[in-house]
Amino acid sequence: MLQQRSHRVRHSSLRMEAARMRGFTLMELMIVVVIIGVIAAIAYPNYQESVRKSRRADAKTTLSDLAAREEQHFNDNKTYTSSAATLGVTLNGTTTQQGFYNITIASCPPPGTLASCYVITATATGLQASDTKCATLTYTSSGSRGSTPAGGSCW
Repeated sequence: MLQQRSHRVRHSSLRMEAARMRGFTLMELMIVVVIIGVIAAIAYPNYQESVRKSRRADAKTTLSDLAAREEQHFNDNKTYTSSAATLGVTLNGTTTQQGFYNITIASCPPPGTLASCYVITATATGLQASDTKCATLTYTSSGSRGSTPAGGSCW
């Protein structure tokens, strides 16, 4: 009987030790949560900037396409136009295909007129409006590309 009791005690302590060794402590879990939080705090802003940068391709593509069509229109009609529809481009209202930029076509600043030059402007809108590094992109009839605020590496 004493041997049976000794066996039960030993078996019980082994079970308790095994149960204690399974799983993680709260401290270990909290350390993992902190590490994940630090990684997320660093990675998420970088991810957001990459997304904004990739969306700029929507504006660049549209501006380049419109500029090429403006030049073709000038060759055919000896004047530029402020209408994307005249150029054969279908915009979603006044926005690019993906909807991240509003597009405007205008004559150059005075004394420029549509007969001699144009400026196509893409202004960030919607989800892209948080892109403060490249709020607007421009393309002119002289082939110059710009952005505001100036000095950004938007192109």
